[in-house]
Amino acid sequence: MYLRNDNQRYIMGQGYYLAAAAGLPLFDMEFVQFFPIIIAGEGLPATMVYPPIHKAMKLVNGAGEDLAVKYKLGSLTDAVMKKRDELSIELYREAERSAVFLDCRDVPRDAWEGYPLSLLRPVKHDFAAKPLPISPAVHFMMGGVMTDDACQCGLPGLFACGEVTWGLHGANRRGGNALMECAVFGTLAGRNAARFNEEAPKGTSMEPTETRTDGFGAPGDSRRSLGDIKTEIRKIAWHNAGVIRSAEGLTKGLEAACEIHRELDGFVPATRRERCAKADLTAAVVTLKAIITASLARQESRGSFFREDHPREDDANWKKNSSLIYDPVEKTFSVTHAAAL
Repeated sequence: MYLRNDNQRYIMGQGYYLAAAAGLPLFDMEFVQFFPIIIAGEGLPATMVYPPIHKAMKLVNGAGEDLAVKYKLGSLTDAVMKKRDELSIELYREAERSAVFLDCRDVPRDAWEGYPLSLLRPVKHDFAAKPLPISPAVHFMMGGVMTDDACQCGLPGLFACGEVTWGLHGANRRGGNALMECAVFGTLAGRNAARFNEEAPKGTSMEPTETRTDGFGAPGDSRRSLGDIKTEIRKIAWHNAGVIRSAEGLTKGLEAACEIHRELDGFVPATRRERCAKADLTAAVVTLKAIITASLARQESRGSFFREDHPREDDANWKKNSSLIYDPVEKTFSVTHAAAL
């Protein structure tokens, strides 16, 4: 749902929306992690450039300046591993002025045979002839739904694991543990869901919390296509709730998201594909509202979260977790805070 990300294209916040629509609170949705070096060239896959970064590689801006020298980063590998958030902020600011590139032209040919450079060989780019366009991009969400030790949510029978859940990573996930999280908690969630199903009274069912409207309408019921709406959602997320946030940008983003939500409500799908696309975009815009609402409330910077109008961490006032509850009638989130667990 962000303009720049390295996730699967069909991931649009559906899990967060399902939980919120079911009445479950979403925690710490303002904490979105960015990876600083993601391929951003036209027609190229949005793939992260894995560390260690070869010592012959350089980050440069449109003027050819070596950004590691400009910002006194030292080793690019250390910057990516230990200063990921600071590097993402500086690269985002550079990208606002001109394109940013990873210059690989001095990398020896034999270095491309080994890990991690071998992962880039399928990318259709002449690394030896021209620098590679890159950008920071969304990489992970720390916020989500609370689960117990069995991976069950507050709604009996609803189990969750992976990135949709909250509580394991604090304000910023450490690199290298996401896949292990999925393996461990995926196993727990699956086993416990199966056990719950075996023990549940037969013939019981869970009723949907929102009324479903079946049927299709005539094409042209909205001013714009769903593709255009998707593009706008992604731009709002990136520019108003991205690497660098502020009260002004977040407020404008929330207003725009609310307008898109109203537009989606008025869109009558003409095909099954449009019905699915509308559902995905509704999930995206509700998730975006959650991120923005929590971001507006937190008046500090912490972990992966950076507000340029509140650039300092404030333990005295903001060492707290945010909790969001969705109102499906008003289509808004209310936010409260409690001392960090």
